[in-house]
Amino acid sequence: RPAQGAPHPYEVAGTLLRLDLRTSAPLNPRPPPPPPPLPKTSDMIPRRTLPALAPKTSGAEFEAQVKGLVEELAAEWSALFPEVPPDTDDGSEAKETRRRELLHQLDASGKFFAFKERLKRAVVRLARESTARPTGEPPDEAQQRVFYNDLYVALLRRMHAALDATFFPPAVPPSAPSAPSALDGTPPEAALATLASEAEAEFRLEAAANYHHERVATAPTIAAAWLAYGTFLLRTGRGAKAEECSREAIAVDPEYAEAMLVHGVTLASRSNHEQAEPFLRAALDAAPEDAQLWLLMAVVYERMERGRDARVALRQASTLLGEGSETGPHYLALAQRLLPYAASPLIDEALERAGGTDTLAANLVRAEMLLQRGELAPAETVLLAASEAAPRPRAAPALTLLGHAQLRQGKAAEARATYERALSLCGAPLPAPLLLHLGAVCQSEGDAARARHLFLHASRLSPSCTSWLGAGVACLALELYDEAEQCLCEANILDNRRPDVWGQLALLCQRRDRTVEAEEALEQATRLNLADGKLLVAIGAAFFDGGVWAAAEGCFRRALAVDATPLTMQRLADSLLEQQSYKEALAAYRRAMQAVAEDAAGAVAQACGRQIKRVLAHMGLPEDDQDDSEQLPLDGTTG
Repeated sequence: RPAQGAPHPYEVAGTLLRLDLRTSAPLNPRPPPPPPPLPKTSDMIPRRTLPALAPKTSGAEFEAQVKGLVEELAAEWSALFPEVPPDTDDGSEAKETRRRELLHQLDASGKFFAFKERLKRAVVRLARESTARPTGEPPDEAQQRVFYNDLYVALLRRMHAALDATFFPPAVPPSAPSAPSALDGTPPEAALATLASEAEAEFRLEAAANYHHERVATAPTIAAAWLAYGTFLLRTGRGAKAEECSREAIAVDPEYAEAMLVHGVTLASRSNHEQAEPFLRAALDAAPEDAQLWLLMAVVYERMERGRDARVALRQASTLLGEGSETGPHYLALAQRLLPYAASPLIDEALERAGGTDTLAANLVRAEMLLQRGELAPAETVLLAASEAAPRPRAAPALTLLGHAQLRQGKAAEARATYERALSLCGAPLPAPLLLHLGAVCQSEGDAARARHLFLHASRLSPSCTSWLGAGVACLALELYDEAEQCLCEANILDNRRPDVWGQLALLCQRRDRTVEAEEALEQATRLNLADGKLLVAIGAAFFDGGVWAAAEGCFRRALAVDATPLTMQRLADSLLEQQSYKEALAAYRRAMQAVAEDAAGAVAQACGRQIKRVLAHMGLPEDDQDDSEQLPLDGTTG
């Protein structure tokens, strides 16, 4: 043993003891494997390549192929010599060297053979159609030489024509002006988008769907049209079809960030989180400074139970918002941003994380979600509480939504009072949608003067077919015929395929004794499937009063197909009686009597009873004749 305080011999000698240890498990836990890379959105939804229409003639096809090959050759040259400007002039030897390199590259890559094969089909078709060969016996050597000579000349001429058109395109003369789709030159696609938004705001959802469908049919290569159709379908509860539309928007434009967001939100709302993640990440990559998108990713990761990723996303959002910033208001803004996409599950999550931030705004979001789902009574309850608790200047949006909920439940009087309160709280300029809704309610209640004022005000602020139509109908009710005609003509210019506009024009023209114009307008309304029973009855009554019995009969029949009321049946019978169709008139009067059998003392029943006696007298039948075996057709036929 070493002496006290002396160094240990092992230490002096530098002795080492080396041990090899093997553990049954790692001392530090092994890190989890990284998640697999997300698939590319372009792999999930390939770009839509619309098929090009084949040229009509063989010559046009040959020229199109030559033009396409020239463009591809130019692209190959630019890729092979990116540093050489196209118009450089460095001597013939350098040009020849580049030409040989290009030919070698084309030959080595196989593109030269592919180009020849593409051109072969066009050459064969052109040869068959443009040159004639004698039938029967095979051609001799002289005929073959002539044939090949003519073919060579034709191909050379076509090739030069295609090259000249490519490098020296002719000046295109200005086309003659055509009838514009709108007064301000708005293209049809944009006009249809406006009409669709207008119809949706008025709760005419079927018309809005038709406008959207026509828009994508008119402009299938515009991604915004597909996306607008998809978001509309989301708001009307047709998620599966909406997903197809957002997919099509991405296929048309793979760089469309909003389409990526909508498609991802749609999938996430349906709990397809793994499929939604690549699209949401693509939207985030397009706008990495958007804090709301990071908050959305945090919500989605929480729903996927990926807490670590959710914390990273939330931390990134906080960094963008600034240290110490509250995320609650931004979650609320995220919920408002997702409202047009009807993403209820994600909106609920965002509102939950918003906490007590701006209770009024949060309640408005909840109420609008309920309205989108058609839960009108719960929405009305939420909005009543929100409008009562809101400060006076901020209560107008809540009251407007409350009016919508009441109107869609058939509470017209309550809706009018609510709309009036909302209007009194709005500052200038007044919101045009609120004016339109209030005007429609006033018109339905018979207050034509108030409706006229509201619709004209809306027309001055934001002219639309609906505003001018409402003003025209109100003026017509007030017998301001000149003003009514001006308003209805404006409405017809903005949307000449709306059947109720043509119907109101027919009513106006007939009341002004312009029967020919009235019949033409009615023909247009019928062609567009006018289905407003009250308007059809009013038009029929105007024709009846003017002595145009056949037109009146047609209106009453179409009205009966929409809403068979005893009074309309009586009016139809009156028009048949005036045309001396006694048998059909008798059947119609008896049908009307049967419909009001429980109110035999009513005005309709008494009038029908008197007319039945009159008809029986004309037919020479006793008053107690009860033969009603002949039934009156109500499908627009004359029996």
